[in-house]
Amino acid sequence: MPDTPEALRKRGSRAALALLASFLLTSGDDRTTQLEKVLQRGSLVMLTRNGASTYYIGPEGPTGPEVELVRRFAEFLDVGLEIEAADAFNQLSGLLLAGHGDLIAANLTRTPDRERQFNFGPDYLETGTVVVYRRGQERPRSLEDLAGKRIMVIAGSSYEETLQAARQDVPGIEWEPRSDVGMEELLLAVSDGAIDATLI
Repeated sequence: MPDTPEALRKRGSRAALALLASFLLTSGDDRTTQLEKVLQRGSLVMLTRNGASTYYIGPEGPTGPEVELVRRFAEFLDVGLEIEAADAFNQLSGLLLAGHGDLIAANLTRTPDRERQFNFGPDYLETGTVVVYRRGQERPRSLEDLAGKRIMVIAGSSYEETLQAARQDVPGIEWEPRSDVGMEELLLAVSDGAIDATLI
């Protein structure tokens, strides 16, 4: 008899969680692995940013898509979950490298620079970069159309990396990197006309 969709989902979730656990392991030496530290401590420390697509305080406490994924991972490991929210997106990697957390769950895009620095878990969502502009304004159809526009992005994000790479071909493109804003604030700034565009 074929598996039910529920059975397949549960089996897939268990396989994904087991794969995630493998990324906390370090092989080839006698040092304590990150997974062993988590199990000894009895908790998994998640580093994140406050935002609708990652982590926020709901009516029943901490929640959000990233929180729910990591909560299931902690349950799989049979440990508690601690959440540490950074003040700025560009602080997350430093906090992880300094040992203040076990993993980052904050819609972190896989980039070559980040892959040299960190082990990534399995991808669970593929997205593309989108230019958001104000309704009623001319739609930018290329990066060249952004030259001379007031653009703001989250400092240290993959969106800033995209603009840095584009600057070689589009010298007139400028932007303001901000570490004190999240995606929601950027969208509001576009809507209010404080900036012409952002990347999300």
